Amino acid sequence: MLDSFSIGLVVTLVFDALVRLGLVARIVMRRGSVPVSLAWMVVLLFAPIVGAILYLLVGETRLGRRRLRRHARVLDQLRPYEAGLWREKWTRWPTEQSSEQSITRLATAATGLPPVSGNRLELLVEGAFFDRLIRDIDEATDQVNLQTYIWMTGGVGDRVAGAIIDARSRGVTCRVLVDGVGSRKFLKSETCRRLRAAGAEVVEALPANLLRLPFARLDLRNHRKLAVIDGRIAHLGSHNLTDESFRVTLRPSIGPWLDASIRVEGPAAQAAQLVFLQDWLLDAPGPLEVDEHLIPDPDPVEEPGTVVQIIPSGPGRVPAAIHDMMLASIWSARRELILTTPYFVPDEATRTALRAAALRGIDVTLVVPERLDGILVALAGAAQLEELLDVGVKVVRHQRGLLHAKTLTVDRSLAVVGSVNLDMRSFWLNFELTLLVPDEDFASYVAWMQTGYIEESVPMDGTAWRERPVARRLIENLARLLGPLL
Repeated sequence: MLDSFSIGLVVTLVFDALVRLGLVARIVMRRGSVPVSLAWMVVLLFAPIVGAILYLLVGETRLGRRRLRRHARVLDQLRPYEAGLWREKWTRWPTEQSSEQSITRLATAATGLPPVSGNRLELLVEGAFFDRLIRDIDEATDQVNLQTYIWMTGGVGDRVAGAIIDARSRGVTCRVLVDGVGSRKFLKSETCRRLRAAGAEVVEALPANLLRLPFARLDLRNHRKLAVIDGRIAHLGSHNLTDESFRVTLRPSIGPWLDASIRVEGPAAQAAQLVFLQDWLLDAPGPLEVDEHLIPDPDPVEEPGTVVQIIPSGPGRVPAAIHDMMLASIWSARRELILTTPYFVPDEATRTALRAAALRGIDVTLVVPERLDGILVALAGAAQLEELLDVGVKVVRHQRGLLHAKTLTVDRSLAVVGSVNLDMRSFWLNFELTLLVPDEDFASYVAWMQTGYIEESVPMDGTAWRERPVARRLIENLARLLGPLL
């Protein structure tokens, strides 16, 4: 006869098995990505109880019903302003029947934001970005809207805060939106208190408190980096508000973070303002109010100027916009592809596109950092490289620091610069932002920057890589199974 402990154990095991079977059935019926679905099934199979808890916490993209309803109302209010971009004379499509035109039309269909001309662009790397941003804030006369994933206090973070406080003293409206996880230390800091005391509005994006746990997935993060000054200047790219002393881990050997961003002056800044307002109105307290003052009419700074397309993505309205644009760009290549990314854990479609490009004879170069701040991500990424090396993709490992720039150039005629890593978290879970530039002059300039990264890198030897220890390959391939969840 079973004692009470044995009966309890049997009941627990049966309950756990039923829960896991139910979750497997839910995964199948949701018809999500096959690799992601299989990865979750593996977790449920090999991690009893814990696997079920993990899936309930982070297995589905849930923003929460209240947030989804508010998001829908925000988009309804902003849609007329998006339509305004279409009516203006600076909406420009690339040459008829070109691959660039098909890519911009794809992105427009997903986001509602068309390519616009009349812009002047400036590529900013490392510390030059902060100097230019602070100068623009110092010259602001109407509004400063700043959004970042990580705001590090001290150093450059305090310099930017000081510029915003000075702008407030001139009567400039200042709004600051920071991610609730990436900037959690900032939100409790003296720097944040000083900004609020000066009259700057500081809002936490996607608050990650346990009270939201039953209703929303807490690891959905706002990873965008954006500043819009007076509705006519925008800064966007990979720069967080951090300096060279920033460390996610205690590993000093990683070195400085190396970033790339773009300063846009012209009508495209209005599209960037619309993206900022989508996020701001989602989390800012008070009623939803949009007026023309928030979205001033832009003026072209150059005729015809550079054509630019702002592309946001994230859970909700445009979950796959950047992913689909990246795929179309890779497939459009005829001669050369250069990609830089700190985190390389691509989905099957992206990996297939890169392999096919190399097999078609395209010169494909992938630049990744030698050292990363995340061990699991590094292992999962390493497992992806062998099949790319086998088909002729040139993989080089950058040595100078943690290369954090997220860039793509195609045939030196199209450039992509933004916040998106080549991993599934960026493609499907984070709110991201990127800039598409179908312009030969600017794309060549970005490719020149990428070439500098390549010169600071060491090429990977495919033969030596295949001969690495079996134990290491086993660990990497196990980590690869979790790739869709990273």
